[in-house]
Amino acid sequence: MSIDIKSTAVPEANARYVCEASSDQWLAMRKQVAVTASDVAVLMDANPYQKADTLVERKLADFELQQNAPMWWGSWMEGPVADATGVALGLHTLNVQRFYVRDDLSIGATTDGYAWLDRESGFEPDLAAVRGPKTEQKGYDLGDDKLFDKSWATDLLQCIEAHGKPLLLEVKTTAQFVGQKYNYRECPPLYFAQVQAQMLVTGWHAALVTCLVGGRDLKCWMVEADIDYQHDIIERVAGFRAELETLRKELC
Repeated sequence: MSIDIKSTAVPEANARYVCEASSDQWLAMRKQVAVTASDVAVLMDANPYQKADTLVERKLADFELQQNAPMWWGSWMEGPVADATGVALGLHTLNVQRFYVRDDLSIGATTDGYAWLDRESGFEPDLAAVRGPKTEQKGYDLGDDKLFDKSWATDLLQCIEAHGKPLLLEVKTTAQFVGQKYNYRECPPLYFAQVQAQMLVTGWHAALVTCLVGGRDLKCWMVEADIDYQHDIIERVAGFRAELETLRKELC
């Protein structure tokens, strides 16, 4: 199984490839859609750091969030984290950032790349790189395999193998005090909403979210497309667009 790095095609017929991410064109095109996948997390009340009313204010003011240190490091670490995830889990990963738009919904999404499992390649996971919830076993001479429950990783790989197709890849980094609250088996709502929007835009059926916590703890989740949740996204984005249009007319 392989991915054509030159291909920008996606399953969703209404999706339009626009450009590679992190370019001036990317920054400009993000402002031409009503919302991006990150904005969708706000509309779905899944972003604990921002509320929908502040998103309205941002859009009316044509304000783009300024890059800060965590955002800068997160951007530069995407490639290494994608590569390391592949080594840790025995997956092939391809870090290519592309911006797609659903013009019919006015939603834009930036994808980080792809991940896929190919047993025939002989690429085995290196589970020394992963941890999990602490077990009740104790002892100075116990290795990680007994001190930590790593079953989430093997269960994840079984799900990816059963899916049998490449997945969208979403790469995250976060601080220890934030990521230590994340469950190893359940994708955080913030990331879940974002990748559901990405799948809605592109038509992909599953995504792998990989997150490096505190620079040393890997947590990954496979997220399948949720049609009901995506329908809610469509409705909320439509309501948001209508509200914006009304407020813009009032300001004119």
